[in-house]
Order: sequence, then C-alpha cells, then structure tokens
Amino acid sequence: MDRSIPIGLKRQIKSLSPGFADGVYRQLTRFTSDRVVNVRIQGGRLAGRGFFCSLRHQRSCFLGNFEPQKEAILVHYLAPGSVFFDVGGHIGYFSLMAATLVRPAGIVVAFEPSLANAAQFRQNLEANPDLASLIQFTETAVADQVGVASFDRGGNSYIGHLVADSSPMAVKVDTTTLDAFAALHALSPDFVKIDAEGAESRIFQGMTQILSHARPVVLVEIHDQPSYQYFLGVLARYSYVSRCLDGSPQFSSSPDYMPQAEYLATPA
Repeated sequence: MDRSIPIGLKRQIKSLSPGFADGVYRQLTRFTSDRVVNVRIQGGRLAGRGFFCSLRHQRSCFLGNFEPQKEAILVHYLAPGSVFFDVGGHIGYFSLMAATLVRPAGIVVAFEPSLANAAQFRQNLEANPDLASLIQFTETAVADQVGVASFDRGGNSYIGHLVADSSPMAVKVDTTTLDAFAALHALSPDFVKIDAEGAESRIFQGMTQILSHARPVVLVEIHDQPSYQYFLGVLARYSYVSRCLDGSPQFSSSPDYMPQAEYLATPA
C-alpha cells in the first residue's frame, strides 16, 4: 500500500510546524512503495500531465517541484522554435518541460544512457504524445568521442556515470559528442543542459564547434574541482561568463573535498 501523504494535508501540516512536517514526511516516505507508477504531476509547468515515476525516489517529479530554479531558467531562456539539448535526460522531466516551451516548431534532444532511466523516459513520452513529437530521444552517453564507454548505473536513478573500463559494476554504452550529433542532424542548439555526474570535461571537449559557432546558453552541474578548473578554461577560451546558482563555493585542494554546484554560462 502506498502510504504517501496527501498533498493538501502536507501543506496544512507544514504551514503549522515546518520541522515536524518534514520529520513526518521523511518517515512516511520510508514506507512508500519504490515501484514506478503512473501519476498526475501536481504542480509546476507540467501540472496535470501523466508521468511515470517512483513516489519514493522521484517524488519531487510527482509534486512538480523538482529543481524549481532550473525550471525558472528554462522558462526564461527557451522560446518557441528553440533547440534544446538535454544531456543527462534522466526520466524525461526537463525534456518534457522544455517541449512545452519550444513548441510548436522547436526541438528537444535528450541523451540518457541508463537502461532503467531510458525505459521510464519512453513511458513518459508515451504518456505525453503531444510533447513527444518534439523530442528526439537517444539512449547514448555524451562524451569526448564517438564510440563505446563503460557506464556505472549507480545506486539510484540520479547518479549513473561514465567510469574507467576496469570498474566491476560497469556496462558498455554507446557514446557520441555534441559536435558530431549536431553535425549529423544539422542542429544548432540554443540551450544545452549538462548533468552527467562528473563527465563535464569530456562533454566540453566534444562540443568545441558548438561553443565556437552556435554559442548556446549552457546550464551545467560541476561535480569536482578538476571539472571546475576545466570549466574555467572553457569560459575563457570561448568568451563565456557564468554565475553559480548555488552561491559561491569555496574550492579546496583537499582530495576529500568534493564541491558540487550548478553554473549558468552565457556568451559574453
């Protein structure tokens, strides 16, 4: 039985005692089924749409408040006719949202190498056929070369990532570069979202033509200090400016320090 707390009741409790409500909510979530179910998104730009997700692990998608700052950025930058690249498409939440913004003549391209995520993504395309017609979905990882790479699915749907070939948990996945994909399909992206759990440097290495000529807005999540340093070099080389969406992280030389923050980069 799904013991998820009703939306209206949760809001009432939280308005009276935020701390108590969060504690109750966490306890109830522990007993919520983790199976993927078909729900109606409760809020946000996708409110009312059918969506396949786990109420335990992907509840924020169901509630319609999954990374609201990212939603606000997409709403600000995407317009009818825009071309949007979603690198790390997960289960389709932001690709579907982007499709509502770029229609009727825009294009959304989503890249997601995880087999489990891809299966949910396709379910969500089937649940939203009016938006699916705008979305090109490919079960491919984005990297610095076209070929095959090792991919670790991780412990949940959010943290799959490319790894060294020696990783015992890895599976083989196809890879492409954004430059190669864009050239093959004659596309010039206006906005690129990158959430690839540590593969940011490799992705930037494979999109030099896009950065030089298409000059899209880039929203990227940086996962470690080497990626951050590489990102700074990309900004300087291609005349971009950026701002951190999560404050101003203080990077440390300690090998145990793992900063993670999202950056919005725009052409200077």
